[in-house]
Amino acid sequence: LAPRHASKPSAVTSNARRAEIALSSNPFFSQLAADLRRHLASSASLMTFRPGQDIVRQGDRGEAFFLIASGEVLVVVAAASGLESTVATLHAGDGFGEMALLEGGVRNATVRAATAVEVFCIERSAFLRAVEQAGIPLDQASAVLRAGQAVRSSEVFRELSPTAVAHVVGLCSREAYPSGKVLIREGAVGDRFFIIESGSVTVEREGEVKPIATLGRGEFFGEIALLRDVPRTATVTCKEPCVVLTLDRERFRRVMSYDL
Repeated sequence: LAPRHASKPSAVTSNARRAEIALSSNPFFSQLAADLRRHLASSASLMTFRPGQDIVRQGDRGEAFFLIASGEVLVVVAAASGLESTVATLHAGDGFGEMALLEGGVRNATVRAATAVEVFCIERSAFLRAVEQAGIPLDQASAVLRAGQAVRSSEVFRELSPTAVAHVVGLCSREAYPSGKVLIREGAVGDRFFIIESGSVTVEREGEVKPIATLGRGEFFGEIALLRDVPRTATVTCKEPCVVLTLDRERFRRVMSYDL
């Protein structure tokens, strides 16, 4: 079969004012100086996609960053067999495309419009110029963007402002683990809260034949032991290579009390 490519948008316009508001709602871009945000906003294209259209396609070169202005998209990964699985759902205010954009290489997933969608498209050159002018190392920008997306998409932090989300990201430690790594073990003392930035984990409980849950990007675990001062209630293991954000007990309680 011939490879599928990203769809052409049904409309391409510009709206610098809306773009600036959208950038201000993103935890990473909200930290940039106002003049940098305005410059990025003036260069952004507003693209419209119909339900079912692919905005970016797995395997394509990453040449732009996208910020969702309205609608909902699915992040879809295709196995070598061609079988697709949805690994995340993104909404207005979320962004995608930073990994291929900052780190080079190709898209590692397809992003598909689940509804009618508007996205602001920021070209690689404008994006990298803003990061450079802000004095932010590329690896740091990539880490903050991905961590901010994970925190923002988590149910527990969804109501926080972009500034508060950025503060939470600053409090978190970011760690990578291989497939099969046990992150917490049932019965152990709980001292950390986890948010999944990428990858997935299985949640197992003694006496259960099958895992009781599989968690992915933006989902969290470890809060029960910290909130109730009880031992871990389940064992959590990396189903695939994972990047997780963690908060220790003191920082978790500060965040949960919104003492930011």
